[in-house]
Amino acid sequence: MATKYISDLSSVSTLADADVFVIDDGEHNYKIPWSALKALLKTVAQFTVDNAAGTITITTADGSVFTVTPHDPTKQGVLTFDDTPTAGSNNPVKSSGIKAALDLKLNSADYKLFTAPSGETPGTSGIVPAPAASGKYLSSDGAWETPDAAPTAGSNKLITSDAVKQALDNIEIDVDDAMSDSSTNPVQNKVVSAAMKSTSQAKKAYHLGLYLDADGDLCYDYD
Repeated sequence: MATKYISDLSSVSTLADADVFVIDDGEHNYKIPWSALKALLKTVAQFTVDNAAGTITITTADGSVFTVTPHDPTKQGVLTFDDTPTAGSNNPVKSSGIKAALDLKLNSADYKLFTAPSGETPGTSGIVPAPAASGKYLSSDGAWETPDAAPTAGSNKLITSDAVKQALDNIEIDVDDAMSDSSTNPVQNKVVSAAMKSTSQAKKAYHLGLYLDADGDLCYDYD
């Protein structure tokens, strides 16, 4: 017993009753024993195949003629795999070929860099450009920037956490070490206390409803 495709046949004499005849509709292969097909078609007087056109012509003993045209005459008898993705090909592609193509595509210049926003227009998605050096951050305009090392007037750049801490630690407040009618600076507590404990200041405080207690502290009674 043998399986016979259209391309294997030139006439009915090449078929034995036990052979399996394959009918291809373009999507499926139908295998039918030749003896069953011959009985179905009565007595076959002539069987011819046109390999170029992909057609089969069968003539029975009573003069009936049957012509079979495959759904897809160009369908391959043997499946062929492409090594790499190929334009215009209907063949399946080997997995290794697909992976190689994807690996190349990931490094391809076909990928576009993202664009920065402009005014009210938002930017677009894309590949982030590589930084030229470490310690930089990607700003909204698409450029890699170095953060400010200290708070800077008029700068729109980010500032490092350490620079912020240093700036806070170095804040100095001027404190006067003597009483002054014109200064707006804070006065040292010991200076204020000494002034309040002095005789002249104590008298002034007394007229204002203030008094010094036994410890020399300035006090004020209220209900």
